Amino acid sequence: MDEVLALHRANKRYLGFLPDAGFKDRAAAGTLLIAVADDQVQGYVLYDLPGDLVKIVHLCVAENSRGSGVARRLVAELSERHAERRGIKLACRRSYPASRLWPKLDFRPIGDRRGRSIEGHRLTVWLRDHGQPTLFDSIDDDRDLVAVDQMVFEDLVVDGAHAEESRRLFDDWVEDLVELCVTDLIAIESNDCEEDALRDVLVAAANEWRNLSRSSSVPEDLPERVGELAPGAGEKDHRHVAAALAGGARYFVTRDGPLLAGAAAIAGEFGIELLRPEELIDCLDRDRRVGIYAPAALQGTDINTARLAAVDQDSFTAVLLNNGAGEKGSRFRSILRPALAAPGDYEVETVHDGARLLGGFSRTALNGSLKVELLRVGAADRLSRAVARQLAFLQRRAAAEKRLGQVLIEDPHLSVPVHEALRAEGFVSDEEGRWRCRVETGLRTAEELDVSPTDLFTAVAMERSLWPVKILGIGIPTFLVPIHPAWAEQLFDEGLSAQSLLSRETGLGLSREHVYYRASRPSGAKAPARLLWYVTGADRGHSVGHVRAVSYLADVSIDRPERLHHKFSQLGVWELEQIRQAADATGQAMALRFVDTEVFANPLDLNALRSLCSDLGGSFYAPQSPMPVSEEIFSQIYRRSSAYVD
Repeated sequence: MDEVLALHRANKRYLGFLPDAGFKDRAAAGTLLIAVADDQVQGYVLYDLPGDLVKIVHLCVAENSRGSGVARRLVAELSERHAERRGIKLACRRSYPASRLWPKLDFRPIGDRRGRSIEGHRLTVWLRDHGQPTLFDSIDDDRDLVAVDQMVFEDLVVDGAHAEESRRLFDDWVEDLVELCVTDLIAIESNDCEEDALRDVLVAAANEWRNLSRSSSVPEDLPERVGELAPGAGEKDHRHVAAALAGGARYFVTRDGPLLAGAAAIAGEFGIELLRPEELIDCLDRDRRVGIYAPAALQGTDINTARLAAVDQDSFTAVLLNNGAGEKGSRFRSILRPALAAPGDYEVETVHDGARLLGGFSRTALNGSLKVELLRVGAADRLSRAVARQLAFLQRRAAAEKRLGQVLIEDPHLSVPVHEALRAEGFVSDEEGRWRCRVETGLRTAEELDVSPTDLFTAVAMERSLWPVKILGIGIPTFLVPIHPAWAEQLFDEGLSAQSLLSRETGLGLSREHVYYRASRPSGAKAPARLLWYVTGADRGHSVGHVRAVSYLADVSIDRPERLHHKFSQLGVWELEQIRQAADATGQAMALRFVDTEVFANPLDLNALRSLCSDLGGSFYAPQSPMPVSEEIFSQIYRRSSAYVD
């Protein structure tokens, strides 16, 4: 580790700042690889695993080892270890020498954007794909927006007293995650500068940055409300935070002590985080290490849903009103009240944790669609992001249960966590700003659905985007996986537990992601695929083994229990000692990360499975390890078990 850190320091000019904790945490998670020769570190690659991509944070080779193939071997190792993912992605300044390296390592440019530094360096985004769908090969500029105050802005534009702290915001990896923005107040304050030359520089820079004030107006009462939460700060500061809120910023970066004193209260009321520059950098690095969506945030919480009572609509409005977007309470109530007045047509549900309201929605079925008029969560913290993912999925599930062909989100004031959740759950935004997803049920062929997958990865992506339908004839493999009843109950049965996170009885459904650990002996299971869960032996509801659910296999990892536990800790799954117990004689365990679980309404038991296979001219044996299942057997099991097959 000392050699890696020394190598980083020697090349910080090109790599940018990264806390030592960023290296150590990734080493523990197994996402820091080093190349060693003669007991010396020749190079390293440090990376993250967001979604289904590998994202390189650093690739660094010692100067005396360059040209010897170290970089190629490190990248090849990444591809081999994570072949099931869509590819490897990175961003690099065009002016850096490394920009000539990426084509030699089989990367191709997929886009370009201009950085916000004084010099305006351009970043090129590179992708080394693993032969998966080209429909994903684009730059998703869905970065969070960061508004800066006048002090930080001047740090970034000229060399002020605190420039070093602030200028870390120009590091390439930071600009890959967030976009630095200004409001009209920056240009106005810059224009007040008495020094002509400095004023010209500041005003010119302010006009080149993205201006949040151009796309929104600030509600008249918003600066005053911010002022009540940070009374020690000045009126200009209150107006600046209000403008950032109205413009949709998730973060506001400042070094102003009185304003920061009100940060917690402002975040609780409006969902925007006020941070010093170094605090934002630390926050971003932690998020990219463990993922913004962390189901573990739900662990230990008593989440419930209930219909909103009319007498509670004021508190519902107060908590879920999108103050930052300038939403008026009167408009919110104009949507809410008609829904409460028509309980036969509308469902108005709250999500709460004991006495705390976490979110809610209002929806109705109309013309073959599930129309969602309100979809809200509270503050923009980890718990809210996890709840938002649940709520986004619940709309798709409700449409499937009602046999409606699409979900249409018509809420005009969605918060940042809800936007993130909808995007992650496969919703797309139309020209009018509405979000929608197509919903299909049952067993269908590609021809019936008018889809044409070109390979396995495209096929799985298409099937998941149309959940819960299962598409036949497109080559998606299925494995039957044995699981002990106790683990099945924790992972996808009805009871609330540390692993299932949310009880199905509450209406919030399953956590969107889980990990199941087992011995690492060869099984043939490879992502992507479907998983049929075979619960071994008897449990409270069944006298013999039975097929209980179906999921998608997103990832297979074999490693030491310590590394697996660190890697998947954000999913809120097993304790380290439990993973150690699952390991085999070599000391390694296998982790199956699975998503989009459907619990069967009519599980097939061992006797029914034997009869089914006998009718098809075969035999059924209870599996001891993951076992491939033919599409014919899968379709028969699904047809008889799923609630979504008519």
